Amino acid sequence: MHNAVQHGRDAEAPAAITLTVAPGLVVVRDDGPGPAPGLPADGERFRPGSPTGTGLGLAIARWVADLHGGALRLTPAEGGGTEATLTLP
Repeated sequence: MHNAVQHGRDAEAPAAITLTVAPGLVVVRDDGPGPAPGLPADGERFRPGSPTGTGLGLAIARWVADLHGGALRLTPAEGGGTEATLTLP
């Protein structure tokens, strides 16, 4: 949620964020500019051979998902913005 508020908005407008929670699923969607070019879709902080990566918050979320047999995916949202999907078994 913090990343969506911080990065998922137009500098001139308040963030519009949608949170969906269901068993084994958390989806955070914003209406900002969408994922930055080269942003790893899996929340990886450092990618060998590439200067792009996510901040520490998404890397920790990915690590927690991995520990529990789940996954974290960042994708462009339909109609603009970014969708972060955390799935857990």
